[in-house]
Amino acid sequence: MTKTTFEHKGEKYTITGEWDGDVFTASAKLGRKVASDPFSIERPKGDDVASDDILQTAAFDAVKASIEDGSALTSADDA
Repeated sequence: MTKTTFEHKGEKYTITGEWDGDVFTASAKLGRKVASDPFSIERPKGDDVASDDILQTAAFDAVKASIEDGSALTSADDA
């Protein structure tokens, strides 16, 4: 499992992610509270593909962007 943290509007978020086969899934928490829907990215097939680190960074960036733009949770019940 990999993780990173960032601050937004004075609050500290933790984004964690892990690989399940060829799919990396990341999501954010604010303390113990779920702060985002999961975001998944699939490892492409082929010889000339992005490294796992690049794919993980893309997933983390997508989760972070969804928090920043307010679209992180699809259910108002979770907000």
